[in-house]
Amino acid sequence: MKKIFILVTALFIASCDIDIYKQDGYVEQYVVECFLVAGEPFPELLLSTTAPIFDTYRFDERVVSNALVHIYELNETGSRIDHIPYRQSESPGIYLPVSTQKIVKPGTRYKLEIEGLPDAGVFISSETYVPHSFEFLDINFDTLAYQGMEQFEVTMTRSFYPGRQNVYIFTNEALDTVRYPLTPLYQSELSENFAGDSFRLVSSPILHEGNYRVNMDNTITIPLPWIMVAYLGPNRITAYAIDDNIYDFYRSAEVQLGGSTLSPGEIENVIYNIDGGIGIFGSMTGVSTNIYVKPVQ
Repeated sequence: MKKIFILVTALFIASCDIDIYKQDGYVEQYVVECFLVAGEPFPELLLSTTAPIFDTYRFDERVVSNALVHIYELNETGSRIDHIPYRQSESPGIYLPVSTQKIVKPGTRYKLEIEGLPDAGVFISSETYVPHSFEFLDINFDTLAYQGMEQFEVTMTRSFYPGRQNVYIFTNEALDTVRYPLTPLYQSELSENFAGDSFRLVSSPILHEGNYRVNMDNTITIPLPWIMVAYLGPNRITAYAIDDNIYDFYRSAEVQLGGSTLSPGEIENVIYNIDGGIGIFGSMTGVSTNIYVKPVQ
């Protein structure tokens, strides 16, 4: 599952190496990384510490071992109704659910609690609300010529998230990078700076539901820009409705690391939504469909 959010993870690691903390000097902090995906088993959780400002962050050098990690399912009043205990894996700093039978539920709130940390009295906690399920109803074409007159459009039902409009991130995964080449754009302008199948997975920016066409039946239709297609041949398009924690982190990290024209004092700090540490304890709900991209005619 972690491969889905390569961009988010890269932003997160980079953020550990720049001065974005709310203090004048460096203070070591605990770092959490865990993404819940509706309909899938509970995922691994990574626990480490930040690195000093001029040191390179390496997870295996910053791991936190022997912590007590718990995820709780909460009801509408915030009371615990289920417990998902975690244990440390054979790899230090990586924690796994004790049971692989429990599945992340859409439309459900979960709370993370971590104790037993090296610093006595420090306690980490965070909550996430998993967006409601939705589905793809139609895609206008399942096969198109690259950058032809038409572009792919998906029509889908609407997810639900309390208190705000739905927010999505789309990914496109190339399913065969051996037999099929990069598209002309990626081949000519981008590939020389990257190695291997760096573009096997391409993510969109954040997409706000309100910016797209709402149909009479309350579905929405979203066009998929060609910039998301890095390889010809078979591709898998996935839409993820994201929670507030991923949304806040993603948008604030993009401002920090994306060449904002604001002065440093005006740029919002990266938003983590974790008490006692930094990082991401977030959730998402996704649906997928396959497309086929033919060479330029």
